[in-house]
Amino acid sequence: MFEHDRDDPRLSRLYESLFYERNRKMADKIEKMLAGRGTYFVAVGAGHLVGRQGIIDILSRRGFSVRQQ
Repeated sequence: MFEHDRDDPRLSRLYESLFYERNRKMADKIEKMLAGRGTYFVAVGAGHLVGRQGIIDILSRRGFSVRQQ
């Protein structure tokens, strides 16, 4: 899905705003939720889960144990 952003600078900028920046912001919000008590269900589009800049990887690098079901 993200292979083409390396080939075309226009796509790189698009992917940065559509996916990567949004992924970081969503990961920030999820992290804040997890700082509180309770159980949370988070649903996002599949494109936000994959790759080195996906939400799962971002949260894993921050020390969270992430399980995708």
